[in-house]
Amino acid sequence: MAAARSSSNRLADIQAVCQFRYFLSNPLGTLYRTPATRLPMAVMRHFDSALSAAMLPAYVDLIQTVGE
Repeated sequence: MAAARSSSNRLADIQAVCQFRYFLSNPLGTLYRTPATRLPMAVMRHFDSALSAAMLPAYVDLIQTVGE
């Protein structure tokens, strides 16, 4: 059985395929974005540490708002 891939390896794979580039970081994690020449533009957040359960409602609200 193959060993599970680490989170950093999966992040590197996603970055390579989607061409994500560093955008900014803050205490909740690092934001990456696709190049400005690529449409549609996408933004991805990598949680650099454990996300507390108290923060989950804020992210659910954010995702729902973006989807509307």
